[in-house]
Amino acid sequence: MRELVKLLLLDADCRATRFARTIRQSSESAGRILVLPPALTPGSVGDEAMLTAAIAALREAGVISVTALSQTDDDAWGAVCGFNGADVSLGSAPCRDFAATRRFARLAAAYSHFVTIGADMLDGCYGDYRSVQLIRAVEVASRVGVTAGFTAFSFNRMPSPAVISAMRRLPASVPLLARDPVSKERLEQQLDRRVEASADVAFLLRPELSCEESQSLSNWLQGHRAAGCTTFGVNLNVVPFAEAGVDPAAIPGMLANVLEAVDRKCGPLALLLVPHDRRDADRHASDAGLAKGLLDALPPQLRARTRMASTELRAAAIKALAAGLDAVLTGRMHFAIASLGMGVPVLCAPYQDKFEGLLALFDLPAALLGASDLRAEGAARKPSHRPYRDESRRRDEGPRPAAASDGARENRAAAAY
Repeated sequence: MRELVKLLLLDADCRATRFARTIRQSSESAGRILVLPPALTPGSVGDEAMLTAAIAALREAGVISVTALSQTDDDAWGAVCGFNGADVSLGSAPCRDFAATRRFARLAAAYSHFVTIGADMLDGCYGDYRSVQLIRAVEVASRVGVTAGFTAFSFNRMPSPAVISAMRRLPASVPLLARDPVSKERLEQQLDRRVEASADVAFLLRPELSCEESQSLSNWLQGHRAAGCTTFGVNLNVVPFAEAGVDPAAIPGMLANVLEAVDRKCGPLALLLVPHDRRDADRHASDAGLAKGLLDALPPQLRARTRMASTELRAAAIKALAAGLDAVLTGRMHFAIASLGMGVPVLCAPYQDKFEGLLALFDLPAALLGASDLRAEGAARKPSHRPYRDESRRRDEGPRPAAASDGARENRAAAAY
């Protein structure tokens, strides 16, 4: 009974807020967009890529103000991604309790649109609470008259029942934009409603060599290409290896052995190690920690042809550097997106089901490694598939560096694989 009373009071409050918003809407809320980032705090380069690309696209479309909705008091999304509205902090999840929900409803009503970048956060993979909070926020914003919806999200094959229940409560007016065809199909089956086909907004990110480090690394890649090396990008993420039962401490040595064998048989290789997540960078099992471990484990002759990018590089700079690579091995989906966006072949060490959906956009199921491939005995085998190139994909981010032709890149990538 108590919960029912709260729901009735919240419904009445949303109706009142919607009425008040209607009166002042034309002058105060027009052209103002409130964005809820997928994570509580910055650190994921993939999150940065999505938000930076989305904000740039909105501002080019004439949106007056794009504001980050922070859930912690010390959030710094605005400084990272280019929000031009002052960050708004709730200090908690938007719909944590009755009071927080009322506060969020009145805050959202001051904007014309409310957008949640769903990423991989909507299916309950990281726990029901966070996913339901994101879904509930969109529902509440819609109820107070704000145009609200999700974009750039994927959905795994076994979503949480609590998530499905929350999504079924969404008004039909709320658009669902899945970022891949596999997620679209899964969600339509679960909800029995239409889901729009889309792609990850990070594909819109403009590459930019925006700092001295990125310019130096780009020159280094071009120099090694000109010397006849196959330039190979490597990102190590502990999660797919852990899911395959690999001890994190064994990952650098295992991959160093594989790369040494490839260098000896098909080289010379020039390696660019790319951490794609800044969180916990000092931990051994972080992207940066694994990259440092791999660098130390490489034989001297290959280590001399290897560079490691710092965790300070922005997403746009990493995408620009991908243009100088012949092929990429990655455990982070957004490094794959950056590379595919620049026309570069990828081989993915997947976790969750989001990689499957991404590669379905390109009809590239063979670019996924299985769990057995990530173990020591599997890593020693030569992959059974040939690398690909999607010649039909238009490269609209600008010309590739002149050090390599399409044919030369294809030949080097084939050798590396």
